[in-house]
Amino acid sequence: MAKLRRLRFAFLVGFFLTVTFTVRAQSDGQMSIQSETERPRTRTELLNELSLRAAQVDLESAREAHEHYKSEYENSQRLFAQSIISKKELDLALSDYAQAQQRLKQAEIQLERTKLSFLANATHITIMEAKKYVSYVSENVQLYGMFTARHNLAFFAELAGKKGLKKKDYDNVMRTVGLPERALKMRLKHFSKGMRQKLGIAIALLKDPPAILMDEPTSGLDPTSTQEFLDQLRKLRERGKAILITTHDIFRAKMIADRVGIMKQGRLVAVRKREDFKHADLEAIYMHEMEAAEAVA
Repeated sequence: MAKLRRLRFAFLVGFFLTVTFTVRAQSDGQMSIQSETERPRTRTELLNELSLRAAQVDLESAREAHEHYKSEYENSQRLFAQSIISKKELDLALSDYAQAQQRLKQAEIQLERTKLSFLANATHITIMEAKKYVSYVSENVQLYGMFTARHNLAFFAELAGKKGLKKKDYDNVMRTVGLPERALKMRLKHFSKGMRQKLGIAIALLKDPPAILMDEPTSGLDPTSTQEFLDQLRKLRERGKAILITTHDIFRAKMIADRVGIMKQGRLVAVRKREDFKHADLEAIYMHEMEAAEAVA
């Protein structure tokens, strides 16, 4: 089997979250479909493979249509500039192009959903088993108020299948995220929002999964704690962790992201790699993409 492709560290800047998980893939980006030779495949497995192939074919078709209507629209723009076609004909070409863009995005989403279904069925992953491979940190961390910080860490670590952890392991990870010494024995009901956020991040770090999802993780953190958090993210990236973050903080997204996705009303409208925004104004790129998306809508 091909090796797991590592998701790159990414931020999504916008209003909604779309998640793409790691899948088994070949170097050309196509899903690897291999059956077990020691037993016949089940009907479910065959249907999953057919669904995956169909989604891949549909995506290729959508890409071809997108390129065709993009070319048609660009040609119509030139003809309109020369007063060869009317504004109505130009608007019609734009409408066809917009529909092709929408179909392409839908095909991409459908393929990712099919890959997830294929992977889940192929490996027979249960919900509890899946918890070992991904951590989630919400904007408003909801933990057990009557538990101490250590008790919360121990509880969620055990849920994730982490065994044999000791008091020093809990204390070390809490210090890593910047929690003060006095907080180690405190009950959560006495924590501020920023302290709860740090503990949520500590739980994610303690589970040590290959993928971490974060929703506005720096919400409620002071500048010093935010910088400590960004330093921790860099260390996680160096360890090969796949990290996906939603944020409205464009400044810090530019500081640390390898790739930025821009979303509008739940729709991914642009993706920029680090080399695209490293020496550019990311806020200007964001506003430009928002305006372009509004024009196409």
